[in-house]
Amino acid sequence: LADALPVRARSALWLCSAAMSTGDLAIRCSNILEWLLSRRVIPEDYGRLLTGVEAKVQQALSQPVSDEAAKGYIAKHKEAVTYFVAGDIYEAIAKSPEGKAKSLLGAHTDPAAAKWKAVLDAYRRRKLGWASEARELIQLVSYEIPALKKHLAACDRQAHDCTQRQAELRRSEENARLRYELLLQELGI
Repeated sequence: LADALPVRARSALWLCSAAMSTGDLAIRCSNILEWLLSRRVIPEDYGRLLTGVEAKVQQALSQPVSDEAAKGYIAKHKEAVTYFVAGDIYEAIAKSPEGKAKSLLGAHTDPAAAKWKAVLDAYRRRKLGWASEARELIQLVSYEIPALKKHLAACDRQAHDCTQRQAELRRSEENARLRYELLLQELGI
């Protein structure tokens, strides 16, 4: 399961480590947003604010990117860009020669780098990255991990059934070979 969800697992660890720093980790995963709200870590209108961030993400996605690593991240996570994915995309763009170019005031001259920097700033501004990753964690724990567990159990069942069928076929083959040899001996061949 960990190999299938590297960025998501990293985001889950980030949220858990942040919770552990306060000493209060005994919360249900489905209640993590309420927990963050009750401690005033994220704003109460985080849902509305996240739609604004998602609009910035769509603008950044429409901007052409020249870096191959960033293109790979975008292609892989185009449907669900969270805080950590946006960070990975920005880092890849910022490491490219176009992304390293900055103006006199320190702003990126590459439009793609500037857009992805704006996305990261929007996530960081009111700790919306926490809300975004909390939503992702709830999605993983509630739906995707149980689905992967069911798929794993089905694959294990199928492998077990195939192993049993293979053993049965070997026994049938051995019995058929023995009957054949006995028949040949009876006939004197």
